[in-house]
Amino acid sequence: MKIEDDKSIKKSKLHIPIILALTVIILWAGSGFILFNMKNRGTFGDMFGSINALFSGLAFAGVIYAIILQKKELTLQREELALTRIELTRAAKAQEKSEKALTKQAESFSLSSQISAIDSLIDIYEKEIKSHEGVPYSGWKRTEVDERIQYLTKQKETLHTSLETIFTLLTASTS
Repeated sequence: MKIEDDKSIKKSKLHIPIILALTVIILWAGSGFILFNMKNRGTFGDMFGSINALFSGLAFAGVIYAIILQKKELTLQREELALTRIELTRAAKAQEKSEKALTKQAESFSLSSQISAIDSLIDIYEKEIKSHEGVPYSGWKRTEVDERIQYLTKQKETLHTSLETIFTLLTASTS
């Protein structure tokens, strides 16, 4: 609503200079027709010399006023630019914080997936160890099974160590 009000105010202010300019042009053109047959046009024109000086002074005052308005606008524009820079700096800092948080989240997710994979391997090794326990094997087969159980037990211990390392990293990255 405010924008429409501003536009209507600008349009109504624009009509005044247009009407004044058209009036001056019509008077100027009309004076040419009126004075076309006069013999003393020169003396008649000299009579308006003071008005010419008045209009020149008014035009100069208008130029000065326009310069003052431009100065005010430039000051406002500089202030707005400074505020924009401050806001952009704040936005950049917020984006950097967000990037760091996302990086931490990705690292945590990676560690979490490693934990899940290690936990699954431990479960698989435990199931395989349990499947061989208590089964009567004889001869060379028993030796192979015992070696396999020892290997799986060592792997399980290694995985538990890796799991503890990952938990340490995870707790260090969240604090």
